[in-house]
Amino acid sequence: MPSIEKVEAGFMSYEPAVQWPDRDGPQIATIVRIRTAGGIEGVSVTWNDSPASSLLASTVHAWFAERLAGCDVRLHPASTEALFKQAAWNGVSCVALAAMDNALWDAKAKAYGLPLHAVLGSRHEKLPIYAGSRAELGMSSFEAVADHVAEAREAGYAAYKLHLWGGAERDIAGCEFIRNRFGDDQRLMFDPLGRYSPGESLQVARVLERLGFEWFEDPLPAEQRNAYRWLAQRVDIPLVAADSLQWSWNDYLEAATTHTPIMLRLDAGRQGITFTSEMIAIANAHGVRCEIHAFGPEANSVAGLHTALAQKPLSYYEGCFPRRSFEIPGIEVPTHHDRDGHVAAPDAPGLGLDCDWTYLDARTTWVGRPY
Repeated sequence: MPSIEKVEAGFMSYEPAVQWPDRDGPQIATIVRIRTAGGIEGVSVTWNDSPASSLLASTVHAWFAERLAGCDVRLHPASTEALFKQAAWNGVSCVALAAMDNALWDAKAKAYGLPLHAVLGSRHEKLPIYAGSRAELGMSSFEAVADHVAEAREAGYAAYKLHLWGGAERDIAGCEFIRNRFGDDQRLMFDPLGRYSPGESLQVARVLERLGFEWFEDPLPAEQRNAYRWLAQRVDIPLVAADSLQWSWNDYLEAATTHTPIMLRLDAGRQGITFTSEMIAIANAHGVRCEIHAFGPEANSVAGLHTALAQKPLSYYEGCFPRRSFEIPGIEVPTHHDRDGHVAAPDAPGLGLDCDWTYLDARTTWVGRPY
């Protein structure tokens, strides 16, 4: 029987040391590990950006370590819905809930001996990959950004999503510089991280249309939901929102039913596979495509790969770049791309994480485990 015997949550620091250019020190990963009576192991990994290294792990352990004992992982998420709702009602962060949710999905897929995307309903054998990089936020010139784009092209990424750092006029100059440097065959997207007013968003959107960018992501602050409708009525470029975790279920539902924005931005690693896959189903039913956000280590983003593979419209996989900055030692992930710029659907059961537990155990502090 695949009933849960033990739930563990822990945290570990790891190198490389920097994911954001303005932060120092090691990164912290939170690991959730489920063990069943039948020897099945469910695992999820997320990046811990909270002030306390132990916060996410302690939250997961406090809410789920005892309450999930004896549960059949094959019955998730229906059998665990009430518990997750109770946790959410009491203020548990969606990131902590996602870490537990994704470990349960990993165990469920392994119980059936299938990769997770097959359990969700695979629709694609591979996805094109684009490079999303935070390194450019620390660069001081368009030439440096262009060199970074060139590095991603040479590494086989099919497209590149820009993040720039100026006002609207300077960002327009940067987008024009990159387009002129690489020509029309370079697929580009742009994400200003919600920094613009509606007027600035309109100004930049019209330039991006002229330059042939594929989409315009999060031009407006997430709380300005109604401004997306105003903007969508005035531009043709696809608008994508929102990956800041500030939108509620009803916000996404309204966006899907009104087609504003035309593509929804979801994050299976931080919102959970259950929420993401349900929202994808609703959006797809209304003709709205979802683009899955990658955040933190590849071991966290792999949940998004599986959910995107089960979405009917073909989308991208966002690969954080440079990749070496987003890998956790001791965890191999099935998100490597081929020379044609595609990530193949994983064929290993579950999420497809390959964990070296001898290495990880020696470096992980497990909450509640005696030492």
